[in-house]
Amino acid sequence: MQKLVIGAVAALTLAAAGAAVAGESLGVFPKGSDQVSAEIIRTRLESMGYRVDRLEAEHGCWEVRAVNDSGFPIKAKYDLTTGELKQAKLR
Repeated sequence: MQKLVIGAVAALTLAAAGAAVAGESLGVFPKGSDQVSAEIIRTRLESMGYRVDRLEAEHGCWEVRAVNDSGFPIKAKYDLTTGELKQAKLR
């Protein structure tokens, strides 16, 4: 079970980091904007197969609670200004 949890967190981290890099190179994150919108974060997670249950701006981060298509709940934090994944774990 622990290997499954570690694998799920690693996959989420790699997928989200790749999406963030792709988003920056495609100009998805508005330059000069004070923060990345909640809709961009939500759309990214939904495109990776997650159902977002909660998305709130707190402590300089977007705090997300979501569930993947296999039913694993995750908790993640994204930087408000860059959209960079700061932390991800199974909750």
